[in-house]
Amino acid sequence: MKKRGNYFVLLTLFVLLAGSLLILNTEIQSPTGLAVGEIHIQTGGDCNGAYSGSGDFNITGNVTCDNEIVIITGNITVGNGSTPDSYFAQGEYDLRTNSANITITTPDLLRTTPATYTGDWDSNVTHEFLITMNETDNELQIWLNLSDSSDYIYFIDVDGNRSSGVSGLDTDVDGTEVVVGKLNGVMGVFCWNLSDDALASIVPNGSKCDANYDSGITTNTTGFTNNTATTAEIVLDVDGSWKDKYIGEVVIPRASDGYTTFRNSTILNTRGNLTLINATLYLNVTTNLSRGITIKSNGGVHIKNNSRVAPLDNQTNYMFVSQSSDISVYNSTIDEVGVQKTQTNADSTIGLTLTGVDCQGKTIIERSTISNVDGYLLYMNLFTKNCTIINNTFISSVAGILLKSGSQYHRITGNNFNGFVEKFE
Repeated sequence: MKKRGNYFVLLTLFVLLAGSLLILNTEIQSPTGLAVGEIHIQTGGDCNGAYSGSGDFNITGNVTCDNEIVIITGNITVGNGSTPDSYFAQGEYDLRTNSANITITTPDLLRTTPATYTGDWDSNVTHEFLITMNETDNELQIWLNLSDSSDYIYFIDVDGNRSSGVSGLDTDVDGTEVVVGKLNGVMGVFCWNLSDDALASIVPNGSKCDANYDSGITTNTTGFTNNTATTAEIVLDVDGSWKDKYIGEVVIPRASDGYTTFRNSTILNTRGNLTLINATLYLNVTTNLSRGITIKSNGGVHIKNNSRVAPLDNQTNYMFVSQSSDISVYNSTIDEVGVQKTQTNADSTIGLTLTGVDCQGKTIIERSTISNVDGYLLYMNLFTKNCTIINNTFISSVAGILLKSGSQYHRITGNNFNGFVEKFE
């Protein structure tokens, strides 16, 4: 039986010692105890007919599970991923309105040409990422400005296959082949090279990123760069027909976040919403993290009134990732939630993950219990901000809340940590 000692003392010592590792402008106040009542629900099981009873549960309308027990045998996806915001938010973007004739040679290093560049996709005020394409010839042209001179790179999946290229680095960039940006102080186009200690290798102008760099690369890309110490314009000529281009970003050393898929087709923007009212949602997870819940940027999930989300066997971890700020957990329980954390320790897990979310001060978790004996309970990813989390109980043998350095302006108060709070990165 775990002891619930005076964790306020431990929390205070940690906050005093953490120093510069604390997230700026995030308020954490002293914990208070909170007893969450027992859950009494009736059996039932298909969310008022919305779930078929087997397989994945894809929600693109309004679904309510009310006073019932529901067992999900696949993944839950809420929303279909709308056009993203003006930074690397999870979603998709129809790039056809930014189509241009691209000359396959060293570009002119002018931000204004071609005139079809998109607006800036990077929320970092010291960085710029602009892109245009030629979908007919499968070409991209990119403008970068890294005025703070930091190492900052963008990973591109050129072949539309997330199983090739980068592997085991981070879920935000696995499956990509070509890297653009600044790496080890050098600006340019890089090709993933597994044999080079999982580092990218510079591609000379007019040369190809191909199987000579990594045998897993099946689609060749020819790269051209014109750059200064802080700016670059890049042309990529990809073999074969157009495949939608997934792009993720990484701040060295490997603080990755977010992605956007640039498409050559219309995006169906269908919103989804899942509400649990005094309901239990079981995920039939066979192995750790093999299944989970994903809330797309145009989805919403609301868990309230003594509801519970848990694995069917009450011990196997599942994923719970929200790309949307439309999430709330009130007077409910989320048990054994976790997602693989490869950046620090491949054996550790992160709990309920918020990525690229601006809560705008809204309370997202209140009077609830979140537990996971194996890892972190709540993970605020880069660019997540302005979230309020109050009067909850966090139960973990590892740690409570993990915030990345770009995650800020949160109000976290009145919580009871059965374990300890940890904030870094």
